[in-house]
Amino acid sequence: MKPVFFVVALACCAAAQPVTVAVERDGSLLTRKDLTLDQAAGVLRWKKKEYPLSGFYLVESENGALLWTPDYGARVRGYEFLARAEIFKRSRKLFKKAIRYKAQKLARTLFEIAQDHGLGGRDVEKARKNLLRLETRPGRRSPKADAIAEQTKALAQIHPDLFFVRTKLELKVSRANGLRMLRDTLRMAPNHAGALAKLTSFAPKNFALGNARVWLDWHLDVEVLGAKLATRDSFNMRQALKHWRKDLNAIESGVVLVITPVTDSRILGRTLGCCRMTTDLLAELFGVYPVRRKKVDPLRIFLFENREEYVRESGGNRPAKDNAFLEWSAGHYSPGEGISRLYWVTNRNAESRIIGTAVHELTHHWLADANPAYNRAEGSRSARCPGFWIIEGFAEFMEEGNYNLDQGTWSLFDRRADSLDTIVALTGSSRTRSSPLIDWKTLYGGTSLTFWALDKKMDISVRRRWKLGADIVSKTQLWYVQSAATCQYLYHAEDGKYRRALLDYVVHHYTGKAKLMPIQKAFGMSPEALGKRVEEFARKVRAGWRPKVTPARAARAGSSAQEGANQKEGNAGK
Repeated sequence: MKPVFFVVALACCAAAQPVTVAVERDGSLLTRKDLTLDQAAGVLRWKKKEYPLSGFYLVESENGALLWTPDYGARVRGYEFLARAEIFKRSRKLFKKAIRYKAQKLARTLFEIAQDHGLGGRDVEKARKNLLRLETRPGRRSPKADAIAEQTKALAQIHPDLFFVRTKLELKVSRANGLRMLRDTLRMAPNHAGALAKLTSFAPKNFALGNARVWLDWHLDVEVLGAKLATRDSFNMRQALKHWRKDLNAIESGVVLVITPVTDSRILGRTLGCCRMTTDLLAELFGVYPVRRKKVDPLRIFLFENREEYVRESGGNRPAKDNAFLEWSAGHYSPGEGISRLYWVTNRNAESRIIGTAVHELTHHWLADANPAYNRAEGSRSARCPGFWIIEGFAEFMEEGNYNLDQGTWSLFDRRADSLDTIVALTGSSRTRSSPLIDWKTLYGGTSLTFWALDKKMDISVRRRWKLGADIVSKTQLWYVQSAATCQYLYHAEDGKYRRALLDYVVHHYTGKAKLMPIQKAFGMSPEALGKRVEEFARKVRAGWRPKVTPARAARAGSSAQEGANQKEGNAGK
């Protein structure tokens, strides 16, 4: 019995870890004697009280070792609050000394610092009275105030110093998270001696793209995605260097080859993240088919520094009128060259549009050049076959998904999808003769010639539910809208009943067999019946319909794409 008792007692001890400080979600600190962490139960315990861990940013032990935190973002926020608490405590003490030593300007500075870091209520009024008294009756400044001035300057170092101490602890557990914290330390204090020395110990001696700080950004933004610098001697690079510019680099990630002059690692990382997410998603969707394409040439992506370069380099020798779309597009795929051209911006307000464009163009690119469901010879589709709607329809459908690059997650259902919203706006409660929609039979039976013959005049007014004001669209744009809405219906409706049939239709079109797969045969209904169901589906979504299980990619371990790698690395370290 005694050995059993000993094991149980040991387990109980292991379950309850002593805690020094816990940072609550409102920024306050929980410091209690005999406070313990029970991670299995998800609570902090103090005497007979229990505090749910969900209410805390982080929990630490006496030596600063991290015992619990939900994710990296919470960790950073928790350390910020710890630093604020320390700055508040020290600034308050120094303020009192500054008053005592008759240092007016110093007292005013310390009063403002204390206010910024939590001084409030009656304490503010009391401090303000002491400050006003000193300023109205100034005395002789004591020499002891010089020491207070030096300590005041040191307050700015508290946050980076605290963060760096935790960084060194984190590096012992997870190199990836530790390097992220090291970068954040240097962003707070660019000349922090300890952080610079630690970075030097990690950075490679001869990094091709620059110094140790450049390497740190590259490693955290780009290499974490499995990307690496490719050789400049390849045929693709030689052609780009000859016809574009001489300062290009080639970066490989999965089946994607990005050729670019861009050196901003964040832009490179987000571009590669979007490319990898799109190709991974498509590989999942079409992974149900036997593999017929054994070898895939890299999908070439030209990433430009800005919109002006994108427009200039994408135009080629075509007439200016044929390149008008480049002025408002954020990317395009050139089937003849087998190249996708993109540019990225650091403005988050514009990023969602650019992500959508990148997903759209990469869908075209991947389906033409990388889909394993058919080989290269089979993939030379006939654009003049009926069913051309699926080309832009499927790419537009993919574009309308929700993509979170930071968390590495996606969902192909969005109740605010423009295609469905537009269908409802143009049909109302029921289909009418005056509806400007393209006839469904014409749409589904049309070829590329049908598409290019459509009226491009912008004369159709659309008032969508999820956008302010009215948009003006053309028949050409309605081709995209109706085609994407059809894919929305076929993918989501009736618990995915037609999902495989939709993917089959894509494969048949890209292998030039669409003429053998008319709408009636592909989906078991006439073009008119399918169109009617698409309109009804759009209205159902507007009324609140949702898939029972939203098809979505599960989030990687942790709160970001990198957090998954951190999780594995931490476990390996343990």
